[in-house]
This record gives sequence, C-alpha cells and structure tokens, in this order.
Amino acid sequence: GASLIVGGISTRAESRKYKAGIIGRTGGGDYGHGYDTIWEGLENVSVEAIADGDAKGLEGAAKRSGAKRKYSDFRKMLEKEKLDLVSIAPRHPDCHKEMALSAIETGAHLILEKPFTEHLNEADEIVAAAEAKRIQIVVGHKNRYSNEYARMKRALDESFFGQVLEMRV
Repeated sequence: GASLIVGGISTRAESRKYKAGIIGRTGGGDYGHGYDTIWEGLENVSVEAIADGDAKGLEGAAKRSGAKRKYSDFRKMLEKEKLDLVSIAPRHPDCHKEMALSAIETGAHLILEKPFTEHLNEADEIVAAAEAKRIQIVVGHKNRYSNEYARMKRALDESFFGQVLEMRV
C-alpha cells in the first residue's frame, strides 16, 4: 500500500494516532497548494484544529480540512491543542518564522509551504530550534523534481531542441 513520510513520521498502518493542526492566513498568503487539506485521507492523522485570523477564511478552511475546532489566533491553538503535526500554510513567508518557532516550542513536527522563510538567518534560527527539540521539518517544494523535468533536462543536454533562446517554467 501507499505511505507518506511526514517529517520522518510514516503514515503506513501504524497504531499511533497523530493530532494535527493547520495555520492559515486568509488575506495574507491564504492557504498554499492544499496545505489546508494536507492531512486528508491519512487514517492515523486526526485534524484537531485550524487557526486563521480571518473569520470567513477560517470557516471555509475548517470545512475543507474537517478540523474539529477553530481558532482566530494560532498561538492559542498551539497552546491548547498539544499537536503532533502542524501545517504552516500561508504562501507568503513573512509569518513563517513566528509560526514555526511557536509550533516547535510546543513539540509539533512541521510541514511548511514554500518558501521556508524570508531570510536565511530566520531559516537558521528555525532549524536550530527544531534540532534542539528533535523536531522534523518538511518544506513543500512542489515540483522540485519530477520525471518531466528530468526528461526536459536530457533533451536540453542532447540539444534536441537546437539552440534554446528562452524558456519559461
């Protein structure tokens, strides 16, 4: 059967149930690439809560995700819920550092929408905090590698297209 590895935690038929939460930011990055529904279909993951400061966005994301509880403040959600897994969903990275450090402090493993952070020093700070608490982090670089890209690279390397003047991907 299929399995998904989330931050070193395998979702393959394990007896442990993981409590997950989602942090979004409607109006300031929204929810990137399905990060509000990322736990869907994983039998050993229960979506306990979702946080979004925008009331309308929170309602929509709660319905999509199946979250049991809603919070307007992600800090309160993290403090109350004691989550194992957290999806940090905003597309814009200006809030990722604060959200990630808050989740790490509670002991939650993370999956973050790309880009990881705005600045390299912020990434260093997040990684150091995660290492100190033995927290796993996954950054969702969608299409970072695919067979299609590998085939395109081979075709370019073999000059299949002739001289390439411009390419948009």
